[in-house]
Amino acid sequence: ALLGRIVTIPYFPLSGDMLKGIVKLQLNLIKRRVADNHNAELTYTDGLIDHIVGRCNDPDSGGRMIDNIITNTLLPDLARQFLNRSMDHAEFKTVVVDNVDGEYRYSIN
Repeated sequence: ALLGRIVTIPYFPLSGDMLKGIVKLQLNLIKRRVADNHNAELTYTDGLIDHIVGRCNDPDSGGRMIDNIITNTLLPDLARQFLNRSMDHAEFKTVVVDNVDGEYRYSIN
């Protein structure tokens, strides 16, 4: 009787394009937060997207790994950059986030 009530839902790993789409959605949320809280424009490069997707090598984690990478590495580092600017009383209007050789690079003007 139990087997008759079970509905099987197949699990398919996310493709690279789907992972890139999830990364862009997450980064666009950060972009909106930067615009709302700092009145600045945040942009990101394809190198950053490729780096984040490249670190998602566990097919079982799906999009959760993207959130972990952004929340635990990118956001704290970006917040440090903003705090340093705030402590120096420096204003900024544009922020470009890139990844070069596995390191986040920021261009804040």
